[in-house]
Amino acid sequence: MKVLMMTQHLEKDHWLLGFIHTWVAELAQQVEQLAVIAFSVGKIDLPHNVAAFSLGKELGLGRVARAQRLAYLLGIALPGKDVFFSHLSDTYPLLAAPFCWRWGIPMTMWYTHRSVTWRLRLSEKLVQRIYTASPESLQLQSRKSRVLGHGIDTRLFAPKQKLQQNELKFGQIVSVGRITPIKNLHLLIEALPAVPQAQLVLVGAPALPSDERYQAQLQTRIVELGLQERVIFAGGCSPDQTAAYYQAAQFSVNLAPTGGLDKVVLESMACGTPALAFNRTFAPLFAEHTPVLQIPSLSPSQIAQQLKQALALSAETYQQVAAHQRARVLADYSLPALMHKLCSEFAQLRP
Repeated sequence: MKVLMMTQHLEKDHWLLGFIHTWVAELAQQVEQLAVIAFSVGKIDLPHNVAAFSLGKELGLGRVARAQRLAYLLGIALPGKDVFFSHLSDTYPLLAAPFCWRWGIPMTMWYTHRSVTWRLRLSEKLVQRIYTASPESLQLQSRKSRVLGHGIDTRLFAPKQKLQQNELKFGQIVSVGRITPIKNLHLLIEALPAVPQAQLVLVGAPALPSDERYQAQLQTRIVELGLQERVIFAGGCSPDQTAAYYQAAQFSVNLAPTGGLDKVVLESMACGTPALAFNRTFAPLFAEHTPVLQIPSLSPSQIAQQLKQALALSAETYQQVAAHQRARVLADYSLPALMHKLCSEFAQLRP
């Protein structure tokens, strides 16, 4: 199997997109050749059968120069491939379609976003398959869609074996992801005064100017509530650093709305750090622990009540919850399993 993948950014330690590097490394283990075209490329460490190409965004190349480079790269990297795989974007299939048609190469895409744009609607007509993580992760109805689950690196996101009971930071809560309003971090901060034993670590950074304004608002509110000693902005962290934050925390919290499986919740679960979430998509994974782990409403009082309930769990119950969540991720959301599913899908499309 020979694959051409097109994605956003390829860099091993990137705080937001580092998982793409892990995807590429694992997919390479299951295919003969893998060419990757990314808008930008940073530090990488990939198998010998991977050829990585950058469109030069990190070099400051403008749109015209990047478009010219894309046409050149597709011209040299696409011939002889068995499948084109667009990752994380509804635009890449539109850009690659003329080249794929020329050489008769089937097109596929991975999409996990609430938005249904005109680009997605058009790309859906061009590709043979759309892969997504859960039914809620793709809001466009299509006979071409296939639900494959997420792929979590359960070797990296794993319980820290040497973490002793007295090393676990009791009362420490971690929230991971981009600092942006849809994550409802302001509501989590508003809930903290009612949970005096809790400390909060926010792992992530703004990605847009609007996100930066949101973070400034959060910082102002933290001062107004007198929470400066209880809320830490860790900033954007590499995957290794993020895993360490999960491992040290007693719980993670995710207040994003229902609409797909947020992979940071699965990463926490893989680390053996029980996750609380508002997103109702996780209810089947929480199973009998749903009353504790599922946050029923986005009011500060309800969030506080749920946190207090979770922090009051006995050591025995806590370990049961942690083991159950880790087992669910291992069974259903491991990275090798996802890449195997993708390769099986690709094989069905070979001319």
